[in-house]
Amino acid sequence: MPRRACRVMDRIAEATFGVAGLGPKVRPSETWPLAHRLSQLSPLPQPEFHFLQKLEKRKEHPVDALLLEDDGSGPHPTPRIILSGWASRQRIMADGGRQIFGFLIPGEIICGPFKSNMWALASVVALTPVVTADVPPMGDQHPDAALASIYSKLIDLAEYETHKLLHDQIVRLGRMNGLERMAHLLLEFRRRLSRAGVANEQSFPMPLRQDVLADALGMSTVHVNRTMQQLRHKKLISCSGGEVAILDPGRLTALAYRTADAT
Repeated sequence: MPRRACRVMDRIAEATFGVAGLGPKVRPSETWPLAHRLSQLSPLPQPEFHFLQKLEKRKEHPVDALLLEDDGSGPHPTPRIILSGWASRQRIMADGGRQIFGFLIPGEIICGPFKSNMWALASVVALTPVVTADVPPMGDQHPDAALASIYSKLIDLAEYETHKLLHDQIVRLGRMNGLERMAHLLLEFRRRLSRAGVANEQSFPMPLRQDVLADALGMSTVHVNRTMQQLRHKKLISCSGGEVAILDPGRLTALAYRTADAT
């Protein structure tokens, strides 16, 4: 994240978490998206926030790095979080083609010790440089209260979001045309990035190439390019410098959900 953007996030964090007694010296840095998402489930007390700031085992991954294999193994022993960067859940076909099931953004969980074993059904690959961190395991006899609360919130986030996003992807691919698919995905990005505190009501970062969008939406790169041009021509979005701005949220929503004429 650019330095100026980090300073902006710090000021927002001071305003948001200062209510919980964290004071103006808090600097959430890379843990900000995760803290912001968890705080929307319930207030994030000071011990939990400081615990997140001290997450260890941080690891940097280059573009195309394999973050999780689709090897059919069981749950990961501890939650693994994306602190920065974007990744995809995907599967490579026998002919070399790729189907992307969904995307992972800062503050989201790659895998963890959860009941659902669907983590192991697709590989996770870095689409940009990615930084991850593992949440430490809980002690069996005397679990830390802050850690136990964080585990509970992570489970709620992970299992709900994973199932919801997969169902949304099925609807996109099965019942929407190309223009509707793109509109629906852009609205999803805005919602999720806003929950992570790295977007506003109008614009959000989207560092994805057209071939990546094509593999997620079941379209060709030519169709993706044409679709984006159509949305710009309709003055529904604008794209510049790796960011997308939604110019008319109401009309874009109408297009994605077929609730009205969005031409």
